[in-house]
Amino acid sequence: MKNKKIFCFLFFILFLLPIVLSSDDWPMFGHDPQHTGYTDCEMPDEMELLWKYKTSSHVDSSPAVVDGKIYFGSEDNYLYCLDTNGDLLWKYETGNYVDSSPAVVNGKVYFGSRDSYLYCLDTYGNLLWRYETANYVDSSPAVVNGKVYFGSNDGYLYCLDTHGKLLWKYKTGNCVFSSPAVVNGKVYFGSDDNYLYCLDTHGKLLWKYKTGSSVDSSSTVVNGKVYFGSRDTYLYCLDTHGKLLWKYETGRYFIASSPAVVNGKVYFGCGDGCLYCLGPKEQEVIQATFTVLDAFENTPIDGAQVKVESLEKTTDSQGKAVLSLEPGTYNVRVEKENHDDGTGAGYVETITLGADTEKIVKLYKKDYDLIIGTIHFDDNTVPYQVVAYQDGKASPYQTTSPDINGNFTMEVETGHTYEVGVVGYEDQKVRVVLSQTLDSPKTNPITINISGSVFGVVSEELGKVVVGATVKLYTQEDTLVTSVTSSNKGFTIDNVAPGNYCIEVEMEGYEKFRSSLFTVKPKERYNIGTLELKAQKGVLNVTVQDKDENKLNAEVTIKFNNEVVEKKTAENGEVSFQLNGGKYTIEASLEGYKTETVETDVFGGKTVTKSIILLSSQSNTFVYLGIFAAIVICVFAVYYITKKKSEKEVIEEPTKKKPEEKPKLPKEESSPKLQKLLQERDEWRAKLEYLKNNKDELIKEGAMSEEYYQQRSEEIINKLVDIEDKIIQEKIKGGKKK
Repeated sequence: MKNKKIFCFLFFILFLLPIVLSSDDWPMFGHDPQHTGYTDCEMPDEMELLWKYKTSSHVDSSPAVVDGKIYFGSEDNYLYCLDTNGDLLWKYETGNYVDSSPAVVNGKVYFGSRDSYLYCLDTYGNLLWRYETANYVDSSPAVVNGKVYFGSNDGYLYCLDTHGKLLWKYKTGNCVFSSPAVVNGKVYFGSDDNYLYCLDTHGKLLWKYKTGSSVDSSSTVVNGKVYFGSRDTYLYCLDTHGKLLWKYETGRYFIASSPAVVNGKVYFGCGDGCLYCLGPKEQEVIQATFTVLDAFENTPIDGAQVKVESLEKTTDSQGKAVLSLEPGTYNVRVEKENHDDGTGAGYVETITLGADTEKIVKLYKKDYDLIIGTIHFDDNTVPYQVVAYQDGKASPYQTTSPDINGNFTMEVETGHTYEVGVVGYEDQKVRVVLSQTLDSPKTNPITINISGSVFGVVSEELGKVVVGATVKLYTQEDTLVTSVTSSNKGFTIDNVAPGNYCIEVEMEGYEKFRSSLFTVKPKERYNIGTLELKAQKGVLNVTVQDKDENKLNAEVTIKFNNEVVEKKTAENGEVSFQLNGGKYTIEASLEGYKTETVETDVFGGKTVTKSIILLSSQSNTFVYLGIFAAIVICVFAVYYITKKKSEKEVIEEPTKKKPEEKPKLPKEESSPKLQKLLQERDEWRAKLEYLKNNKDELIKEGAMSEEYYQQRSEEIINKLVDIEDKIIQEKIKGGKKK
């Protein structure tokens, strides 16, 4: 980028490049995705000009050197590729300045141009693809794990895949000149909106840090610290969570340079024309204590070799080795015969020391691996012991006790297969995979099935199966476990952990049922049998009054199947009965009144109210006498008229003999009550016929059982017998008039 003229040795890299660099690549801006600006390449003490290459304008782009080729841009709109002798291999023309520094990764060259495009070429200069933004692309791309990160003057940071497809973009408040650094799944970059941003590799903002001016400087991330400059004249150092560790002020000149961090020192340029180097105020000696332990047994290892650069110490009986070092970054190697780091290699780690440090190193025995897993019963309890079986053998190879969360670890010999299980449940042994280290476990989640089930049938007192009842399972501590609904086949409750339980059944119209405690054993299918529900009493309220709504103290008789169930006197016209569910006949009688009968259904747990009106028997007698008198008068009148007419016909035609007529029987007339009884008889006959014709279908659908069918048939037949009896009585009493 134009504002990233950082180090004097960038000049050396382009113009004084020794031949030895041909084997040490510098693939992108800042050398690597962290922008450390540092290489271990050896340089001679004195250098001379070997060659220089002339372009047609300024060269602000930093070169990338990969596989003996040098790539850089120029403000003559070209990207150039030279060999290490300075000879042009090819150049590629864009639509504007190329101040972006190229990144060369996996045979592809990525760079930006002020024509608003990010380009991707192959290493022979052929265009593979280009991606258009809305403004200049001076930002130098970083290519990490198949993703291309770069900024644009349109205010966005972009993330593409290596085929040029946009994965995501993040909007800032101003231009993004800064080149992103990508370290440990985090993307760091600055913007002219005065912020340094930190995103994850999916484009989600993790944090941002505000400075006093534009952040054109590209950040450098080393050992958990983020270094960058701002036009507010400060160089900043943050931790990777965005917390300020320190800042250094240069004066009244801006910092657009990107820092390089090497061996505890920070190098950067400034607008005042100076190159700065920051480091510790004073060099001090640090005591680095290394404790080497057996990874599985957590015991000290005596005689391990601890090597830090050129220093070497052997651990004592406590597994400790102490070395005196200056602050800095070191490569540490720990070795012990018949031990490794768990991957088959020696233990190697890079550490940075800034104060006295104690480092714990864990080594693993060779030819041994680990079984690491979690184990539970399916009721989430933990077995007290875990057993490992080797190579399919029936006898246990090793046992251990898991912790309260079910976690367990076993150290086993390599070269074998293993199964893990619990004593008593050998049929559920699980084949497991081995883990090389505790730090990167291959977990084996194991669940042992011990649950049982409970099944049974819900019925009423007469044995009829009850459908639709709510069946609840409770623990011994009266905690609800689950509930199901009964069907015509009963009920089943699965996944019941071993223990003591009871069953509670609820159904409208029945009293609540609760069983005694019973025990479900592991994997047992427990039969609780038939749970018999007792029907609740229903309430029948009867009101008796005359046609003028006067309350009558009548005698009320309740019948079921023509049998008297209960008889009470309606005090002040009201009486109440508690009855089982069913169809009842209510009969109300009082001297001087005609007895009335009505039918009603009573339901368990429900209240039914019936009102009966009694008519005076005396008033009926007067009515009947009046009707009788009227009939007599009418008959007499008809007789008189007929007689007079006959006499006249005899006088007029004495010789004419009338044909003899057969006497006519008077037409029968049915009383309203008889008509009602006959209609009622037809209705009950139809019900009986329907029941007989649909018996099989009703039983099959679960609408009734065989027992209920027989019971209902008997009820209808008894009803018909009762109606026929009433019809006969009505005819005898004169209910059928001639």
